[in-house]
Amino acid sequence: MIAVLFGLLTGQTVAQGPAVIRIRTTEDLASCLERVLSELRPATSFVVEVGDPTVTQGADLVVGPGPRLTRVLESGRADDRWTARLGFHGRQLSAGSVVAAVVGGSARYEEARGLVMVLDGAVARTAFARCAGASASARDSFGVAETAPAFVAGSARYATAVVDWWMPACSLQRNAYTDRNEILGAPDALNQAPRGEPTKYRGMISLGQGGHVIVDMGQVISNSSGNDIRVYQFTGEEPVSLYAATSPSGPYTLVGFRRYCGNRIPGSPGNWGFCDFDLAEGGMGSARYLRVEDGELYPCLRGDTDSEGADIDAVELLNP
Repeated sequence: MIAVLFGLLTGQTVAQGPAVIRIRTTEDLASCLERVLSELRPATSFVVEVGDPTVTQGADLVVGPGPRLTRVLESGRADDRWTARLGFHGRQLSAGSVVAAVVGGSARYEEARGLVMVLDGAVARTAFARCAGASASARDSFGVAETAPAFVAGSARYATAVVDWWMPACSLQRNAYTDRNEILGAPDALNQAPRGEPTKYRGMISLGQGGHVIVDMGQVISNSSGNDIRVYQFTGEEPVSLYAATSPSGPYTLVGFRRYCGNRIPGSPGNWGFCDFDLAEGGMGSARYLRVEDGELYPCLRGDTDSEGADIDAVELLNP
């Protein structure tokens, strides 16, 4: 039997059995989430409770705005290998997507993982968009983008060299992922930590507060129809700014400022996403050098994360 708990909405409680998955979400998402799950009729029983999704204790699954859950994912309290993006709540597309994530230390981890797999399907996203008021075009453009072409060995499709980089001293002191060369080549980031333990990433650079990396794409990027550049990000949904130039010393022209960078790649492992840019946005006909800059601006002096700032995995040419 499907049990639904709206703790803060009704003040009522529902008795739970050992197989019931506890889902914690915000008040504005609770009714849509319950409706979507009721339509899907998953094999696992569940309880939806209203609360702060960044507080994972006592929950098996948390659902909330992607940017709000970034610290939960980076800390390992929620497992970024098992997430689902449901689309966008209402029409506030710049706020990021609605993310469901399995709590890392959940006693019902496997059952919660199965429920996330149900939520990560097109049927669930369509039902959520219908309930939450997101248009189909917005959902397709921001939430269910197509997978990029596969990497071809020997091509210059991905960034080939680092020209320059910078991040503030406090980010250098605290961030565990500061190898600038991790941005080169095809996407390969992974979370290697066992479930329920703090995250242990490889294959990405955390840019820190306002930090940046300048890369050489190995060839001239010509402005073509549609988007020209894709930036891959791992674990969070931090915004990213992109600048472009024809010379390594600049001047650099702004192409996109603090763009949401959590579009999901269908079939990709865990919390791996991207953001796209069109050189035409900056009025440029061509470029070769790209400056990828953190747009989250999370204060490094807080010192409460070792992967602060946008976590960049790779940069790709979409029209080489």
